[in-house]
Amino acid sequence: MDLKTLYDTPPWEWPEGADKMLLGILRDDRTDQSDCVLAAELAGDSTVVNDELVDAAWPHIAGLVTSAETEKSLLLAAIEASVSVRAKEAREILGRLSDADDQDIVEAVYEAMSMAGEFWGEGDDEN
Repeated sequence: MDLKTLYDTPPWEWPEGADKMLLGILRDDRTDQSDCVLAAELAGDSTVVNDELVDAAWPHIAGLVTSAETEKSLLLAAIEASVSVRAKEAREILGRLSDADDQDIVEAVYEAMSMAGEFWGEGDDEN
């Protein structure tokens, strides 16, 4: 099963070894960045997620989110994937993008954080 087929298949129907396939994609230095983002997003699914997958996915996602060179469409995908892979760490790196000049990026950050159950400023003004 290839990555596109896996994406189009509900996670509960994924074959045995889907986690190993995703891990292989994430560890292969020759993998296209967009495939890495997709693999990282799929790796964050609760049906396959494990520490090894998260550890392999996170550097790709964090690198794309923090790089000024990341193409916009890839950045938007990485923002979304970041909270499914490591929500707590995502909040730390996404905060810098919350005041970006591009409204699409700002909206993606707020949507991602909302999906992760995080809200900006929550508890910041409490005494």
